[in-house]
Amino acid sequence: MEWISLKDQIPPFEQDVLLYWKWKSSNEAKEYETFQTGYLVEVRSRKDKTGIVNYCEFKIGDDYNNTNPTHWALLEPPKQ
Repeated sequence: MEWISLKDQIPPFEQDVLLYWKWKSSNEAKEYETFQTGYLVEVRSRKDKTGIVNYCEFKIGDDYNNTNPTHWALLEPPKQ
């Protein structure tokens, strides 16, 4: 399995992938990591002073997630 940065490439639409976030709690100084499966449903692009920024929306379970993960990986079955 290879992790791909969302800055480099967005995942295929409507294909389940493994998503990764690293974040800090607003009321703690502790860092957390989250791994979830989901699929890409929408991409919006905008230009800022650093260049083009993609905003991705993922469907995770029954919910839509508006927080961009930093990385994703294809789900692959075990190789025997």
